[in-house]
Amino acid sequence: MPTKKKTKSIKPAGAEAGDARARIFNAAAEEFATRGLAGARTESIAKAAGVNIALVFYYFHSKEELYSTVLEEMFERWHEALIAPLHQAGTPEQRILRYVEAYFDHVAASAWKPRLVQQELMHTKHSPTMKKLLKKYVKPVFAEVAKVLEEGIDGGSFRKGIDVENFIYSLGPLVAQYFSHCAALMEISGKDMLSPERVKARRIAVLDVVSAALLAKDHQKGK
Repeated sequence: MPTKKKTKSIKPAGAEAGDARARIFNAAAEEFATRGLAGARTESIAKAAGVNIALVFYYFHSKEELYSTVLEEMFERWHEALIAPLHQAGTPEQRILRYVEAYFDHVAASAWKPRLVQQELMHTKHSPTMKKLLKKYVKPVFAEVAKVLEEGIDGGSFRKGIDVENFIYSLGPLVAQYFSHCAALMEISGKDMLSPERVKARRIAVLDVVSAALLAKDHQKGK
């Protein structure tokens, strides 16, 4: 009786499996940020991740599922990075500046992140998946920032009359647009906007703008 030929599993074992999935995730995120969902190619993702395309479909059954997974994990990581400093002990000023620092550092770690997210945010109508992500991950962060801002206003360390809602909306572009527009800024300035020196200078400038816009005059003098 002929024996059945065994086929080799495409699934990596142990730590290799986690590493392969992480490489697929990172390659997919950059591909989607560069080409969008429609233009992204799974072959390019597999090549960039250094895996067989069959392994991509082992973890993610379709390009659409891969895109949704990448998007959700990005929002989840953003939420985790930004909610933590808001919950730490400290004055409202300290918590807000830590929040801005965490926001900047999270975006700066991968310059393609804001491009991918902005592609979704610019749609006039959002998918049910995107609506879920905004409600689950973004809304709680904005609510916590509002609480800290209101605490600072009531305590006198932040300026009276600050439009809390619009201040929150302004922080995102202040942090992220430098990175999403970096290619255009390089053309305009002739400088490498992503060099460590330029990123460091931008981080300092962002914190200066936030402090100047937020702190009460008496509190600024006391610094």
